[in-house]
Amino acid sequence: MYTKFQNQLNFNTDATLYLAISGGVDSMVLSHLLHYLKIKHTLLHCNFNLRGEASNQDEQFIIEYAKSNSINYKTISFDTKSESLNRKLNTQECARELRYEWFTTFLKQDEKSILLTAHHLDDSIETFFINTLRGTGIKGLGGIPNGQHKIYRPLLNFTKSEIIEFSKSKNIKFREDESNKSDNYLRNKLRHHIIPELKELTTNLTGKMNTMMTEISDIDLFISNYISQFKSEHGLNIEKIKAIPEFMWYKLFSDYGVTRKNNSEIIKLINSHSGSIYKTAKYTLLKDRKTILVSAVKNVTQIQHEIELSTPSIELEQGKLSFELIIDIENLKFEDSLAYLDLAKLQFPLTVRYWKKGDKIQPLGMKTGNKLISDVLINKKINQFDKEKQLIIQSKNKTIWLVDLMVSEQFAISKKTKTAYKINYLKY
Repeated sequence: MYTKFQNQLNFNTDATLYLAISGGVDSMVLSHLLHYLKIKHTLLHCNFNLRGEASNQDEQFIIEYAKSNSINYKTISFDTKSESLNRKLNTQECARELRYEWFTTFLKQDEKSILLTAHHLDDSIETFFINTLRGTGIKGLGGIPNGQHKIYRPLLNFTKSEIIEFSKSKNIKFREDESNKSDNYLRNKLRHHIIPELKELTTNLTGKMNTMMTEISDIDLFISNYISQFKSEHGLNIEKIKAIPEFMWYKLFSDYGVTRKNNSEIIKLINSHSGSIYKTAKYTLLKDRKTILVSAVKNVTQIQHEIELSTPSIELEQGKLSFELIIDIENLKFEDSLAYLDLAKLQFPLTVRYWKKGDKIQPLGMKTGNKLISDVLINKKINQFDKEKQLIIQSKNKTIWLVDLMVSEQFAISKKTKTAYKINYLKY
């Protein structure tokens, strides 16, 4: 088994390795294999306090094992029942959420950190059937994934029986979880009843399932790589999206919280008018003419900064404003990101903030009257995302610059200007 295990090490063994360990036979065998091969790892054990004294005994077992083998370890205790009520989850879902939240704190400490779990082939087959009963998509039919998001499962090609036989041959001690014998959980029902019956209907069910799930995972990977070409920093091109089958559309948007059941909403968005929006829990999708733009959902905090004549610069979330006095105005370089204003016409302090409904500006070249900034943004075809973050700079409540877009005629430099007030906007 040592040789077969070494062949499964498709991760950097010199990385900072963490092993999720329960004390059961699977994780104890995995730790033994790593320890035997002198692969340094830290044990992470969660005490969910769901089985009375047995939970504490599991924790103590791990501590004693780690100390006797000079292996680093970390443990944590959860009040899982209380947390499940607060989070409105069943205990199994809550326990999973709690442990992966804790594991993530370690993965974030080091870019090279990796989490190992002891899931095996039988676990993956059970997951296939669980996902099937839940109405999964193609990804769920691949069983348990390996090597995603810094999580690796080096025992996925080993069966449960192989692991048990190896533990007996090496006299590896482990703890039995009595809850694994209960049929209260779907996974246990499949493990104890459904899958054994299926094994009676065919030969080598495990091998056949492994081959099928591997092919499904490869197909899913091919589709993912294929549709990745449609993504860019400038959004998703609608004409290109329409060139692929509609059933793939949700997969293209899955990174933004879109699921299969939401695919009809994506179809509706793509075929809707420009300016239409669809929101998921964490993202907003906007149709902007021939493109779908995506923005992470976050509240736009109202800002208002004062600018004194002596202020050299201001750092904002989306960019930097810098200020400078210019006496020689004969050879100025004009760009959208630069504003040249007549210093004599300005009253300090100036203010910078996001625009709001009702704000006006006298556009450059317009000799009388004002125009609503909302109309200016529409005319310039500014999309909804950029509208929300549009900055203006004002002098005594009069807009002097629609940042990065338009200087006010009222405050612009002219032949009579003696000193120009230059504002430079560096967008992040």
